[in-house]
Amino acid sequence: MNKYEAVVVFPGALGDDVIKDESARIQSLITSRGGTTTSVTSWGKKDIAYSVKGSKSGTYTVFSFDLPVAEQLTQIVLSLRLMERVAKFQIHKLSERVRKFQGNPKRHSGSLTDDGDDDFSDDE
Repeated sequence: MNKYEAVVVFPGALGDDVIKDESARIQSLITSRGGTTTSVTSWGKKDIAYSVKGSKSGTYTVFSFDLPVAEQLTQIVLSLRLMERVAKFQIHKLSERVRKFQGNPKRHSGSLTDDGDDDFSDDE
């Protein structure tokens, strides 16, 4: 099962009822393609850096969903492009991997010498 996250921006002029209807429509789009929606989170209305479809603000909504077949994602993207009330969207595949980088190992407290100097000092 592949995990995805879609950030959808609706134009700022739309009302809350219309946004709820469009969100339900997107959820049904995902389920009709064999996916399951795990969560829907609204980030609220925010300013956009540039005008999109004549609006300088947009309502952001995040959809987290699972798809068993990755090819169905293409159909979801095509459907989102055709939706008139969707200003912009972006879909990301979520990775199962955990970021292992914990910073510079020489900066951890265990790497300091007894006199408090670290390996990055210019004094020799």
